[in-house]
Amino acid sequence: ITVQPATEGQHCYTYRVVDDFGCEYAEQVCVDVLPEIVTDIPNDLFTCDTGMPPYFFDLSQNTAIVLASATNASDLLVTYHNSLADAMNDAAPITTSTNYSGTDGEEIFIRIEYLSSGCHVTDSFFLNVQGQPTINPVADLEVCDDSSNDGMSQFDLESQSLTILGAQPATDFEVTYHLSFADADSDTGALTSPYTNVNNPELIFVRVENIADSNCYNVSALPLFNLIVNNTGIANGVGDFEVCDLNGDGLEIFDLTSQTATILGAQMPADVTISFHESQADADNNVAPIATPNAHTNVGNPQTIYVRVEDNINTICYTTTAFDLIVNSIPPVVVPAPLQLCDDSVADGITVFDLTVKDGALTGGNADYIVTYYETMLDAVNDTSPIPDPSNYNSNANPQTLYVRVTDTVTSCFSTTTLEIEVLANPLPETDPDDIVLCDDVNTGDNVEVFDLTVNEVQILNGQAGNILTYHNSFNDAEQNIGAIATPTNYTNASNPETIFVRVVNPQGCFTVVDFDLLVNPLPEVIAVPDLIECELNTDGLFDFDLESKTNELLNGQSPAIFAVTYHVSQIDADNNANPLVSPYTNVLGNPQTIYVSITNTTTGCSISTVEFNIEVRDQPTATAPANDYVICDYFGDNDGVAEFDLSTQDAEILNGQLPADFTVTYFAGQMDAIDGVNALMNIYENTSNPQVIYARVDNNSGICYELVEVTLRVQPIPVFSLNENYVICLDGDGNVIVNGNSPPVIDTGLSDADFTFEWSYEGTVLPGESLSTLTANQAGNYSVAVADISGLGCIGDASTVVLPSTAPIVEAEVTTDAFADNHIVEVTATGNGEYEFSIDGGPWELGTDNGNGTYSYTFTNVNPPGEHLVTARDRQGCGEDSETVFVFDYPLFFTPNSDGYNDTWNIIDFSGQPSAKIFIYDRYGKLLKQISPSGNGWNGTFNGTPLPSTDYWFTVTYIEPRDGTQKNFRSHFTLKR
Repeated sequence: ITVQPATEGQHCYTYRVVDDFGCEYAEQVCVDVLPEIVTDIPNDLFTCDTGMPPYFFDLSQNTAIVLASATNASDLLVTYHNSLADAMNDAAPITTSTNYSGTDGEEIFIRIEYLSSGCHVTDSFFLNVQGQPTINPVADLEVCDDSSNDGMSQFDLESQSLTILGAQPATDFEVTYHLSFADADSDTGALTSPYTNVNNPELIFVRVENIADSNCYNVSALPLFNLIVNNTGIANGVGDFEVCDLNGDGLEIFDLTSQTATILGAQMPADVTISFHESQADADNNVAPIATPNAHTNVGNPQTIYVRVEDNINTICYTTTAFDLIVNSIPPVVVPAPLQLCDDSVADGITVFDLTVKDGALTGGNADYIVTYYETMLDAVNDTSPIPDPSNYNSNANPQTLYVRVTDTVTSCFSTTTLEIEVLANPLPETDPDDIVLCDDVNTGDNVEVFDLTVNEVQILNGQAGNILTYHNSFNDAEQNIGAIATPTNYTNASNPETIFVRVVNPQGCFTVVDFDLLVNPLPEVIAVPDLIECELNTDGLFDFDLESKTNELLNGQSPAIFAVTYHVSQIDADNNANPLVSPYTNVLGNPQTIYVSITNTTTGCSISTVEFNIEVRDQPTATAPANDYVICDYFGDNDGVAEFDLSTQDAEILNGQLPADFTVTYFAGQMDAIDGVNALMNIYENTSNPQVIYARVDNNSGICYELVEVTLRVQPIPVFSLNENYVICLDGDGNVIVNGNSPPVIDTGLSDADFTFEWSYEGTVLPGESLSTLTANQAGNYSVAVADISGLGCIGDASTVVLPSTAPIVEAEVTTDAFADNHIVEVTATGNGEYEFSIDGGPWELGTDNGNGTYSYTFTNVNPPGEHLVTARDRQGCGEDSETVFVFDYPLFFTPNSDGYNDTWNIIDFSGQPSAKIFIYDRYGKLLKQISPSGNGWNGTFNGTPLPSTDYWFTVTYIEPRDGTQKNFRSHFTLKR
């Protein structure tokens, strides 16, 4: 039975046999199908024919190759055989597979089988003995250097490979390039192509190697070829060659050789050859060079010139460059019109010109052109010594020719021309014409009048004919010939003074400006003055008036040295300043009579006659001085010598029989006020000093006549004294007066019984018999006294006071803090009618707080030391005191048991009132040392008779709190000092 399993792995089959007797037999057979052996094709092996057999091969190189694709290579065995039969039968394997001596063309068979079975496959490969590679000669590699001419360049070494191999197939051999025989022989340092040489020339060694056998190679014993970098002629770039077109045809002769130095740069002319061509092709092919490069006329504008520079040794090593020949046109020649200016203030035919005003005409507006000016043509052509500031050129002849150069800033081409400059003469008028002066007659005071500006025209023309005059308000207007005054014969001034500028123009258009002032002289100042009235007793209506007395008043501050005042009987005389009156003048024309005044400025002659006044004589009143001063008592205000006077009470005595209906009395504080009749005092007047003189003025009710008299005001002071605001009388508990140094009190005015009288009152009732300066107050209540000065008017002063009752205090004191408190506080209350202060243990007195209910209180803090303390309250007026004792419970902070009688034992102070209190003393570790009695001598600092050391000791005490009767415990410590 034949089976063919379809997959790898174990396949089991059961077969059954029945014999002739009908007996049946069965058995299972398993077949293991191994994976298919997967192999790769082995390589043929090569070795180099050295000409000296045998030739050895390493057959095992193919083991890894054939097993490369096998997934179970570890299960396979590879053997090599000399025949297929041996390989099929696994017979006679080659035992020296790594060093097998073979022959050229020999076939080797390879067997690959499973280690665990006889399954296998076979294959074969050939052994080859090859000849050594051949190296054929090649030429050197030569290149032209780049612009650096540093002898370094890139070479394509592989461009030599095919020539080196010759007929040898390039697929079988590798050619490498090296810098030494050693590198080539050891196959190290192969050069990468393209390769940049590091030496010039560079020696190159070649290695040719069989690709199939790296041991089969050949090396050039000597350098096979050289790498050579030849020097190149460098044509450096050069700018365009530009010239100016002198004849306007666009053609010029160029010296091309003038560019040679720039084109060659640092190259030596002896090492290279330079030629100029009219096309790039001619330059590259080195044909048709320009025959006369030093005198070449361009054939176009522009024309491109091509330059070839080649190395003299290696003429194929060259570079080219190009530049343009450009013929630039020159600026057009323009002859400008002459530049004429009028002469300046110095009439010398010389002035300053701004030549640049001609720039536009010379350039035709071309922004690329610039203009420069010269004093000679040679300077203009050579561009030397240009005029530094043509906008401010001072001419030196008249007329004068200047030379101009117009330059194109783009091409630097220029043309020249001339400019004529000429200074024209100015007119010569009167340089300082007269001012025009008027008086301010129209609308007096506005300083404005109408002027005829032409009145000085003949003077200004100064004898020159043909000149034209215009009048202007400013120098600038006159210079610019603008804003001429339209009607100069009827011009109203705008200011005073005002300067008028005159432009004088000659037929050539040149002008000169002169000026004069317009002046309006003011008229004298006038003011209205009051009438001149004189007073005369029993007048007859005539009086000799001093008219000159009005002069200063009329001038009102104007200087009499400049202004003259005259007086006239009529307005016509005043206007004409005729028939002035002589002072004194008698009013023969009536009473009153009008006087007309003329005031003239003697400097300017300007006068005014618009003021007048009357002269009049009237009856004179009389004023009689009072026989005595006007005296009143100082019941007004603060008894400071100032009081209110009724001045009208003095009128009758001053008038002295003159009727009040015809005469009026007024009073003034000062004489000038009285004279001027201003600031009259009110009838009820408060004086400003004591005594004070005032002035009474008696006026005639029908006119201004008056007379003055002095009145003296005097204020009599009231008696000055004072009483205490209050006094205190001490009373006992039954209201009886306590007699001591201050009680009953004595009320004292402090005045003299000889100079004053006294009237005392109690509760508003006069006390009979009490007429002295003092009074003993025997009861509390309100007292007053009236005091009169027995001299003078008997002015009375008064004062009042109150006598307050006061009693001794009743004291209550208590300790308001617990025993052993950190701050012991004692609060004290004093009850009574007085003002009370407090002290503890005889310390300083402190004023208590008035509680407003008949009690004073005070609080003492930090009361120490522990024990009994005496608290006292007393009346501040000495009306008695009261005391109470309080106790402060506390303990000493230390004791000194040194038997000196001071602080020899320790106990709580004044604790004898606590007989049930328990006091225990401990050391710092809590050991009980002693229990002591509050009423005993205390602890002496020993334990079982032994003195204890200086340190802190602790104690506890159980006691009844005095403030509230509760039992309390207290714990603290004290110090034993030895």
